[in-house]
Amino acid sequence: MRYWFIPLTICAQVACAPASLSRNPRVLHHAFATKTITIIGTNDLHGHIDRLPEFAGYVNNVRKARDKDGAVLLIDAGDMFQGTLESNQVEGASVVDAYNAIGYAAAAIGNHEFDYGPIGDVDPKTAGVDLRGALKARAAQAKFPFLNANVTESDQNIGWPNVVPSVLVKACGISIGIIGVTSIDTPHTTAKANFVGLGIQPLLASVTDQARALRKRGAAVIIVSAHAGGACKSRENPLALESCEAHSEIFTLAAQLETGLVDVIVAGHTHQAVAHKVAGIPIIESFARGQAFGRVDLTIDAVTQKVALSRVFKPQSICKRHNNKGDRAESDDNAIATCETTPYEGADVVPDAAVATVVNDAVARASLKRNEPIGVHAPETLKAGYSNESALGNLLADLIRDTTQGADIGVMNGGGIRSHLPQGNLIYGQLYEIMPFDNRLVTLKLPARLIKKMLLRSLKSTKGIVSVSSFEASARCEGNKLEIDLRTRAGEDVKDDTVLTVVTSDYLAEDGDGMFGKLPDGAVVDDQGPVMREAVIEAVKKRGPELGPSKSYLDPKRPRLVFKGKRPVTCP
Repeated sequence: MRYWFIPLTICAQVACAPASLSRNPRVLHHAFATKTITIIGTNDLHGHIDRLPEFAGYVNNVRKARDKDGAVLLIDAGDMFQGTLESNQVEGASVVDAYNAIGYAAAAIGNHEFDYGPIGDVDPKTAGVDLRGALKARAAQAKFPFLNANVTESDQNIGWPNVVPSVLVKACGISIGIIGVTSIDTPHTTAKANFVGLGIQPLLASVTDQARALRKRGAAVIIVSAHAGGACKSRENPLALESCEAHSEIFTLAAQLETGLVDVIVAGHTHQAVAHKVAGIPIIESFARGQAFGRVDLTIDAVTQKVALSRVFKPQSICKRHNNKGDRAESDDNAIATCETTPYEGADVVPDAAVATVVNDAVARASLKRNEPIGVHAPETLKAGYSNESALGNLLADLIRDTTQGADIGVMNGGGIRSHLPQGNLIYGQLYEIMPFDNRLVTLKLPARLIKKMLLRSLKSTKGIVSVSSFEASARCEGNKLEIDLRTRAGEDVKDDTVLTVVTSDYLAEDGDGMFGKLPDGAVVDDQGPVMREAVIEAVKKRGPELGPSKSYLDPKRPRLVFKGKRPVTCP
């Protein structure tokens, strides 16, 4: 195993009792009897660096509050880069620059950290190209370690420069171990080509092995930074779990861990919120796109170095206007021109000037392309829907079909839609953030029965719902088996052996989200299509100058996908 030890200078000297006193609790001054370690957690920034100066202001206030009684550890749970022009233009470098300036202790590698593939605009199929080149470059740039304990290469923990399974840090004289892991779904939720040659191991075994080793090396506190998450609708009481998804990946991990092995989990991936204790372990997750942060305060006995008390805070919004509903597409909130912060730790929040410089430079680089007019007006906002059919998803499916002459059907995955389409005259940056991934178009020829199977998988899944053009599908139960009827928009039944020309992303074609399964031989007609986002933008221009209203893409009286209840759909 490979480990790091980092002596962090994040605790004021006055907070640490002299060694002679620490051996004798009877002469230990009351002010030194306990120390407070504050863990601030972030997750799923996805390149939305615009609010990082204000976030750093909150962090600075907490650091001042801990100046005399402890320390602050700033930890990210992954998916830092992919999602905005400011980040994607430089393959995440602007995010790392900002995180360096803020002073992170560690960050987990999330599934979308693999998305960029090789450095620069290089086809990943090129012989000899490093499929993880961009990720390795970001790790080398960081002044904090990238953590991952459950992705393997040649059956070993990945050992790239500045990438380790876990790290041991010293904060105010207390040894703290930090472990990084990512969701077991990672091979299926990133570009498949970029994960070739890597494996994924179960979270429980990976965390347990690292935590035991760190305890043997003297770690008094263990923190897990996990790009795996859950969701809770209510966050008023950390012990009330009734509103939480009990079987979510991170809750399952916490429930299975040995008692006392892990002290805190910083979670992510689901873009939801958690501020709870599961099996006694505080878990924090704070939505996505830089709108909020989580916090846990650990009270440590200065003599025994045992955790005496843990306090979980609700997610703290960076700007007052953030609604924190947990939607996966919240660009309308994140595009707030000005951010009114809330006083924190008894002081006003002042944006950090050094972080602002990094952010402003990135924004300036991206602004020319971002503000490029599309020449199309949207009469109303089209909101993305992750779990249910949406007007925006259907519009994108239609546009994907329109990119390829002779296509019968376009297919778009809900997880690939990362922002709403705003009302007004559209600019390039708005469409970019709807589809930030550099997926390429793939053309397939498939019998209708495989389209039905794909739709069934989507209805039975909790992953982003698929949107389809040109057809309508109705789900029904035949006994305890879910079946799909497929019709054209004209109402004609589609026979199972009817061959359809399908246009979709390479992500879905390679069984991303487990939708298409293994394609039959000869199904792929063209896997060298253009970048899907750019082709869709051209298709939008051809539809201009005015997009239709939302009802033209999703008629509540006639949806394209008809099913009872909520996904995942089951039959009694």
